[in-house]
Amino acid sequence: MILYKYMRADAAKAILSGRSIGFSNPHTFNDPFELTAAYPPQVDLPIPSFLDSVQTWAKQSIWSENHGVLCLTRNPLNPLMWAHYGDEHRGVVLGIDVEKSGFLDAQRCVVPAQYGNIIYTHTRPTHSMLPLKGIPILVGHTHHYPAGHEEKLQRTFLQKPACWAYEEEVRVVKCLSDRDNNGTNPSGTFKEIPAENKTLFCYELPEESIKEIYFGMRHPLLQSSSAVSDVLQEYLELYPNLTAYGCRLSPTTWNIDSFDISKPLADQ
Repeated sequence: MILYKYMRADAAKAILSGRSIGFSNPHTFNDPFELTAAYPPQVDLPIPSFLDSVQTWAKQSIWSENHGVLCLTRNPLNPLMWAHYGDEHRGVVLGIDVEKSGFLDAQRCVVPAQYGNIIYTHTRPTHSMLPLKGIPILVGHTHHYPAGHEEKLQRTFLQKPACWAYEEEVRVVKCLSDRDNNGTNPSGTFKEIPAENKTLFCYELPEESIKEIYFGMRHPLLQSSSAVSDVLQEYLELYPNLTAYGCRLSPTTWNIDSFDISKPLADQ
């Protein structure tokens, strides 16, 4: 199964050259409702309500600081995603083989991709969760998918307002704690890289993890036929087995179409 990541062109080059991809703490995301579904307010009285809010903040902080989330999507040709996350069609989309990348491995992911479908709702949960069964989750020290805690994981990482449904998001969640001096823990190997107002935890990708690349219709590669060979060669030197596509407007619908641009280069 291939899932997709929208990004700026320079970020794609960094991922391909470093053979790693960044996980982020949930509190750095652009949606302020992240993590809130797991902890609905329980009381209305002023003092108990204040204490409840402090406890909620503490629990959310522990979950966020100890876990990294990778946000992927099913569709590489979504016009809204290109506008919002693909540098206004100047960026690229990378197609990631989630099996080869290890993102289906339930022993190394707190939430693997096959269980990471985002649940979009118009109503924010206000009721308490069902009593948990089985072995408790040790937050910050659980590196596998803890079966029996599905509602807890969904409410913590996978519930979002319905206005985000256009993203068709799938998440992978990994535990970031217990890393040794090399940045390795049971979830994988991570390198911390400062980014804009946050830290990226760059996970080392196994060989052949990235299968496809889509260039936005405003990417320099697509602005002239003479640029295709040189610009595409830059990417293929970083990751030789990519299948490359260009994006263009559909002539008859409001959709974006893609076309294969790797074949002409291979035929030269």
